[in-house]
Amino acid sequence: MIGNLSVPKGNYTLYIWPVSASEMMLIVNKQTGQSGTDYDQGQDLGRVPFKISKTASPVETLAIKLSPSALTFQWENTMATVSVKGK
Repeated sequence: MIGNLSVPKGNYTLYIWPVSASEMMLIVNKQTGQSGTDYDQGQDLGRVPFKISKTASPVETLAIKLSPSALTFQWENTMATVSVKGK
């Protein structure tokens, strides 16, 4: 599970879609091997909203962290987190 989206075992491409300054979505796409500009919305498995918060201090380089309970992206002053849970 990523957020409330059931994700079967397999390979996926992840996209971050900034909806607004305070809202972002994680897109789980079934198509792999393409460049970032070859996005096919028809291949989306689903979309999950991130929980947005401020970082404790500025992050100069994009940091991606996966823990047993969350997937987190940090950059500049923004932290975007979505829950994850394995079976």
